[in-house]
Amino acid sequence: IIVTMGLMPMLGWKVTIIAILLPVMLIAIANDYGIHLIAMYQELNAEGKILNRGKLVRTIVKRLSRPVLLTGLTTVAGILGLLSHILIPARQLGILAAVGIAFALMMSLFFIPAILLLLKVPPKTRAKGKGGKHVLDIFLARMGRGIVRHPRRILAVAAVVILIAAGGLFLVRVDANIENFFPKNHPVRKSTDLVNQYFGGAEDLSIWFTGDIKDPGLLHRLEKYGNALKKDPHVGNVVSITDAIHEMSKALNDPGDPYYDRIPDSRDAIAQYFVLYSMSGDPGDFEQLVDFDYRNA
Repeated sequence: IIVTMGLMPMLGWKVTIIAILLPVMLIAIANDYGIHLIAMYQELNAEGKILNRGKLVRTIVKRLSRPVLLTGLTTVAGILGLLSHILIPARQLGILAAVGIAFALMMSLFFIPAILLLLKVPPKTRAKGKGGKHVLDIFLARMGRGIVRHPRRILAVAAVVILIAAGGLFLVRVDANIENFFPKNHPVRKSTDLVNQYFGGAEDLSIWFTGDIKDPGLLHRLEKYGNALKKDPHVGNVVSITDAIHEMSKALNDPGDPYYDRIPDSRDAIAQYFVLYSMSGDPGDFEQLVDFDYRNA
């Protein structure tokens, strides 16, 4: 976790909602390889046949290095499948998780055996069970015999379970709304509901227009698209530079005049509007609507 989370700022990546899954994933996946090594260490020690630390550790590494390595590489390859995801944070998660798993795999194969060589061999312990065997060993042995004796039943039950689970695919709902990440009584959810109800919506969508923003033809098209969006029931407020021009026309013309509350038909008249506004107002008021050169809105 330290390695992967520390790698994020080194690569210039941000901690996103998806990225916070990384520590949980690594805890669930990356320590499995070490568990296999420790489990065999305990088994061999319980048998009492190998008492020498060096021989004990060499036996563990010899038996488990290849299956653990193949298991780890398979997991790394599987997690790298996230590189095909459409979301960039998900791709980053795949890379970081793969690095973390690979690092844990390396630590399991080299660091854990080195630690075991330095530790004293613990006393042999046995859990209570039939014939001195571990309860888990008895359960696994019985389950193994049952699978071998009834393979067709196992496959039939598995097929039924898979079909039932596949039916649940139709119940899956895709939701990219961040509001629903929080419970209904959470302050973030309550605030968002208020913004959605009274202030036009908490989610913004910007549409980029490029050209001569003072051109009446472009402004009329921009206003046309804005009016079409306002008719959509899912849209709260629509704001563009045309709204500012309408307000300036109201200030410069009397009600009933031909140019009252409308976009002028000439570029020079529109340019005069902005010049007059700059003399009495702050041109920075339009920073979120148009750039300094009036080339992008």
